[in-house]
Formats: sequence, C-alpha cells, structure tokens
Amino acid sequence: MNSKQDNDFVEFWYRQYSTYLFRYACLFVDSHTAEEVVQETFRIVCEKGPLDQIEHPKTWLRKITEYVIKNRSREREKWMTMLVDAEKLPDDFWGRHEDETNIELERRWHDTIINTESSNCFCSCNVHIFNYECFSSPKNSQTR
Repeated sequence: MNSKQDNDFVEFWYRQYSTYLFRYACLFVDSHTAEEVVQETFRIVCEKGPLDQIEHPKTWLRKITEYVIKNRSREREKWMTMLVDAEKLPDDFWGRHEDETNIELERRWHDTIINTESSNCFCSCNVHIFNYECFSSPKNSQTR
C-alpha cells in the first residue's frame, strides 16, 4: 500500500462493500470460502497502485472477487484432476493395499489383552456393550 490515503480508501471500501462482496461470493461458493475470498480480494487491493484513480470501486472490487473465485476454482479443479489421475495408476504402483493378517500374532495379542489384570475395563466393555463401565478404571470396575 502506497500511502495513508490508500489505507483510508481500503478501510472505507471494506466497511462499505465487504458485506456486498461476501453475499456475491456466496452465490458461487460456501460461506467459509466466501469469507476467504473477500479477505483475498482486499489483500489484492492493498497491493495495487494509487487507489484514488479508481472511478467505480464497487465494480472494481466485484471484478477482483470474481477473479479470486475463478482462480480458486481452477486450483481446485487442478487438484481434483491430479487425484483422479492418481486413481488411474495400476494397483501395483502403490504396492499392496493391505498386508496379510498374521493369525498367530492376532491370537497372541488377544490372549495378552484378555489375560492381563489391567483388562478388567476392556472385559467389562465387551460384556456390557459400550456402556459407561468401559471408561471406569480397572480398580473400580467389577468383573461380571
């Protein structure tokens, strides 16, 4: 921003037109994104040259808002295309999706959990199916 006068213009335009620009942006994007679009619009305005030469600030700000929305849309489209292209890769490109289950390891893990004294809470949760007892401490829980 070049001068105090430009700063005053931006402040005045923000108070005057930010709601209008937000509502305009909401025609194309969700409200959260619309807020970001308006912020981006005024960030761009702050980088521009002498603002006292802008004859129709409302139209000018709306145009900047349109460009910001279009640029965001292009970026999103680019990323979506990249994600879709990644899905077209052969299955072996990424490696196996899931490792084979080691049944013996699963059994040992299960036996260890069930047979330890600290598993009272775990057992209580299995027996009483997701009631508050599953959050009690092992000292306070009763085995049923």
